[in-house]
Amino acid sequence: MTPVFERLALGVLVMLTSTNFQDILRRIQGEFLEMPGLRLSAVQAQRLWNLDPLICEALLGALVDAHFLVRMRDGAFIRADWIAIPPYRPHAPERRDPDRQ
Repeated sequence: MTPVFERLALGVLVMLTSTNFQDILRRIQGEFLEMPGLRLSAVQAQRLWNLDPLICEALLGALVDAHFLVRMRDGAFIRADWIAIPPYRPHAPERRDPDRQ
């Protein structure tokens, strides 16, 4: 395992193994894939995955850079492909005119 140094906010240097970093990224991606429409703030993501705030920001930022997640104006993270999908809105069945064929 080769150590990977990630420079994070405020110049803090955190050492993660590349395996650990990739494992956590895959776990986060898995959660977003399993729960369509999942929308989390950075603080919620930190609590959900029990991550340090700086590491969580780096991981979420990496997924934004990879175009897997998008950060919304309010700071929440959602899947990038979810933005293009309109929400499901059930509608009434189409009524047919019995006189028309």
